[in-house]
Amino acid sequence: MKELDINKELPVVHISNLVLFHGGEITVNLNKRFNEEYYDKIKEENFYAIALTLKSNKNEESYTEDDLYKVGTLIRIKDRKKINDTYEYNIDVLERVKVEKFIVDGSCFRATYNLEPDIMDLDEKSNKQMLDYIKNLTAEISKNFRGTEPYVEYVNNIDNITSIIASLVPYVNLPLEEKQEFLEIRSLKKRSLRF
Repeated sequence: MKELDINKELPVVHISNLVLFHGGEITVNLNKRFNEEYYDKIKEENFYAIALTLKSNKNEESYTEDDLYKVGTLIRIKDRKKINDTYEYNIDVLERVKVEKFIVDGSCFRATYNLEPDIMDLDEKSNKQMLDYIKNLTAEISKNFRGTEPYVEYVNNIDNITSIIASLVPYVNLPLEEKQEFLEIRSLKKRSLRF
């Protein structure tokens, strides 16, 4: 990922029961606690923020920095729609980050961070083999479910490992802790093989 002109201190968006994987986009609902004032703080940062997952079994209404994983993702909010008492956010998940320091900002946090890009340790041949394997496996598994053809076609048009993993991992039945461990693997080769 090219170096972006983004503030090195950004608002933290805490997310429960979900790990965001870089290399794709996602739509999520955030609760009432993510209010207009906090949204305005993100807007001041050109809609960039740090998304961190709350550790399991934690009440998202009252948490401390110790309740958040320190590795998360740099995100950019593309748009939002109001749905009842929540908003649905369309988010670009840009890059893995590691928090250096938390800063209390009213009832929420800001954080300083470092980018933690993938270690590109797959050669071109291995990369193609891994992509083909994942696409074939996705097509094979999808035959067992009605209406998956558009999604299989979408996956078949993805041309890099990071994006294909980001698209598929949310549907893999793994505990939150294991998804977080998976996010923290920087080696593209190790993450692909584990996937």
